[in-house]
Amino acid sequence: MVILAMEMILIIWQITDDLLEGFSFYSWNISEILINYEGGFVRRGLLGQMIYVACNTFSFSTYYTVISICVVSLGVYFYLFFKGFLNKKIPPFIAGSVLLAAAPVFSRDWVRKDVLIIVFFILILKLFYTTAMRSTLMANLLLSVGILIHESLFFITFPILTFLQIAENKCLHLTFNKFYSFVIPIFTFLTVCIFSGNEQTVEAILNSWNLHDKTIENAVTSLSWSLEFGVRIAFAQGKAFTDNGLIFPPLVWLIISASVFYILINLSIFFADIHKKLKYRKFMLTVALIQLTAVVPLFILGCDYGRWFFYWSSTSIAAFLFVPENTVDYIIRFMRIKDSFFTENPIFVSEKMSLYILFIILGIPGYIMNTENYLNSTFIYKMITKLSLIFNYFL
Repeated sequence: MVILAMEMILIIWQITDDLLEGFSFYSWNISEILINYEGGFVRRGLLGQMIYVACNTFSFSTYYTVISICVVSLGVYFYLFFKGFLNKKIPPFIAGSVLLAAAPVFSRDWVRKDVLIIVFFILILKLFYTTAMRSTLMANLLLSVGILIHESLFFITFPILTFLQIAENKCLHLTFNKFYSFVIPIFTFLTVCIFSGNEQTVEAILNSWNLHDKTIENAVTSLSWSLEFGVRIAFAQGKAFTDNGLIFPPLVWLIISASVFYILINLSIFFADIHKKLKYRKFMLTVALIQLTAVVPLFILGCDYGRWFFYWSSTSIAAFLFVPENTVDYIIRFMRIKDSFFTENPIFVSEKMSLYILFIILGIPGYIMNTENYLNSTFIYKMITKLSLIFNYFL
């Protein structure tokens, strides 16, 4: 609980600093949430349209409405993971780690749609496994709503839901009736891909918020970008050396990928029961690989690599916490890998110290990979800098 307390202090401190500094309306943080339907139906416009209608109807402050939504989303996100870890009897400090809540906070991306997207993912997963009638249909309807907020939810949700449905029903009865509701999110995703936006849409959205400077690049103007342009930016950022040529970002991102994967497949080390450890090692190996595959298109289409890592780690851990254990049993029945692979392979640890060390030193920058951004995304560096500020204040 000491680690969790320190994480919460750092998170609250960072959020307070961000609120005091504020966010520009032209920033990607705010402008992404302002995308609406005032220029016609367009991808990512649902949340912005709801905010637009609310602010015009009730004279709410647009800025504080956006901030309030992001604060509430982060609070719900942390609560769901915190409660999930407690229910699994696993140390809840992981909820505040750089794999979860600290990641968007340290990179100032908590004021974006990412945290809300993960909240949607968890709610969809929980709804998917309720005993209520037509729970699969309701989960897919909620997925469709989330896709209208941001299409990335389709990438991180649809593959794992499909896999879980197939894995579970292969042991029971696999019928078309189990899958008909999956047509709804597929149709929604294809629709938002078609209505991706253009320059006229961008201008109408900016005018609706009285944002007159069209020269500043922000999330709204990105609606007019071509697919080729987005891919080119992603590759240009990935291959550029930083720190005067000392840092090669792709290599560092690869090391971070290996570290995140290592943590994910070893989360079960916190279980006391040895059979449960083995079972969830098998499950997490499968889930971590599926979710990594799911976010690969995002790495190609966008250069916000830290955000895609956040999606990968959050959704994988959410599956670890919220997929029912009987479904986990169904899944591991199809794994034709000997138990010795999970008990004797060095990538699967038998003690927790290596995980604690990684949680402390691991950093995941939101965008540009360099020494400063990496350090600012680590728990240990944040703690040292804040302690230094406290000492300097009293000395």
